[in-house]
Amino acid sequence: MAVTEAELSLTTDELRAVTRYATEDAEAVLRVFENDRPDDPRPREAVDAHRAAKETTVASATHASHGAGDAAAAAYLHPLARATQVAHILRASAHAALRTR
Repeated sequence: MAVTEAELSLTTDELRAVTRYATEDAEAVLRVFENDRPDDPRPREAVDAHRAAKETTVASATHASHGAGDAAAAAYLHPLARATQVAHILRASAHAALRTR
């Protein structure tokens, strides 16, 4: 049974919980990659880019950090089924545009 967007609405607290889970899960499995490629920091840097966005109070720096993390994720997009899925590709540019305002 397919779930529609209308059936899958999350509150802000639920979205934060899902994000926290995804980040913690990524942290756990990053060790597998880092054991194989200890000199390649790219996967951890992608996670850290989004985490860094929370640590700044300057809007342009937040946008830059999110843009970096989104750009890292763009290479791993699943097949595009909806226009909204291109956000990972275009969000870095959108953040850059906001940064220059």
